[in-house]
Amino acid sequence: MQITYIAIFAFLSTMFGGYIAFKYKRFVHVFSGLTAGTILALIFLEIIPEVVELNNSQFVLLSVISGFVLFHILEKVLSLHSHHEEGHEHHDHISSKKIGAWALILHSLLDGMAIGLAYNISPAFGLIVAIGVIAHDFSDGFNTVTLSHSKKLLFLDSIAPVVGIIIGSYFIFSDKVMSILFGIFAGILLYVSTSDILPEAHCDNKKHMVQNLLAMIIGVMYIVFIISLE
Repeated sequence: MQITYIAIFAFLSTMFGGYIAFKYKRFVHVFSGLTAGTILALIFLEIIPEVVELNNSQFVLLSVISGFVLFHILEKVLSLHSHHEEGHEHHDHISSKKIGAWALILHSLLDGMAIGLAYNISPAFGLIVAIGVIAHDFSDGFNTVTLSHSKKLLFLDSIAPVVGIIIGSYFIFSDKVMSILFGIFAGILLYVSTSDILPEAHCDNKKHMVQNLLAMIIGVMYIVFIISLE
């Protein structure tokens, strides 16, 4: 029964984060800063250390590099950033971010799987992992909305940890498989944050630029705080 409540809280936390992002669109520059900060901190302080712990070899970070390079190649092949008309450029930019949102959804799925797998070890351990996941599910929600502006993707991101909990509760995955998946998603998110989100801090409005940078720092510190709880 406890794991059912965990799944419900994971869903609600993600949905609430997305609701906040939709409600206050005029602060998009602030949310983009929070998005960049939380994603970068998530990559370097949570996902990559988890990859190394799951598969401690000298080649483990190749999956991260592979995710970064493969996404860059995908962008070029699909001409997501090709120099067309201004309207097309805007469409390409949004499409790129939507792919990043899908990466976040897959990350949320893995988060849920981590809860399920931990719960199989012991309910107490599962609860500890769940506290950390639910706490940053809020940032996953507003990150997905900031990247995609899609209610559909927000719902998928909200349901992803629930599905992951079910999968993790009934199936066993090797550490090697999990490390590869985590690494690839980390590389994709790193590319999106550095190529699409961080450049938005460079704007003509100095006030917005300062707010963006402060928000990014807050996003980093938020994830640091969550990890300290874990």
